[in-house]
Amino acid sequence: MKYEKEIQYLNYALALDPNNVEIYKKRGIYHLILEDLEKGIKDLLKVVDLCPKHLEIYTVYIYLASAYIPLDKADESLKYSNKAIKINPNEAVGYNLRCGAYCVMGNINKAIAELDKVIKLEPQKTLTYCNRGHLYEDMGQFDKALEDYERAIKIDFDYLDAYLKKASLHIDLKDYYQAIKD
Repeated sequence: MKYEKEIQYLNYALALDPNNVEIYKKRGIYHLILEDLEKGIKDLLKVVDLCPKHLEIYTVYIYLASAYIPLDKADESLKYSNKAIKINPNEAVGYNLRCGAYCVMGNINKAIAELDKVIKLEPQKTLTYCNRGHLYEDMGQFDKALEDYERAIKIDFDYLDAYLKKASLHIDLKDYYQAIKD
């Protein structure tokens, strides 16, 4: 309800100033939060059209890349994640989004390569190891998957998801003793 009211106020503001980039950006983000992806994308693309050199264009590109993934528009997601990475190649979020786009496209090898880049930038992120482990599982590379789950556990001994994924893989491999041990 809060964001819907905010959107109404932003609509009034746009009626007074139809080229205000900040209003389009805010309204676009609110639409994304409310999962109205098409409207959010439309507003964020308006920001890109009106002001491609906007101070926060990196953030706009990140939001666009993330909004296109659930719509199965991986090419568009790649386009904007690539633009974000070009602006800030030392931020992991662009590579994570590119990984998501490659997953939608079914290109698991490229998705893993993107997670490799994320790990170089953020070697202590347990979620990244679990995500890469899951992709290795999908490819039938069970030893690599188990290694990634184990790395996640070493980084954060309390990270339950890594234990669950590791035990689940052992069950799939019919290694019940190891599954119970994990």
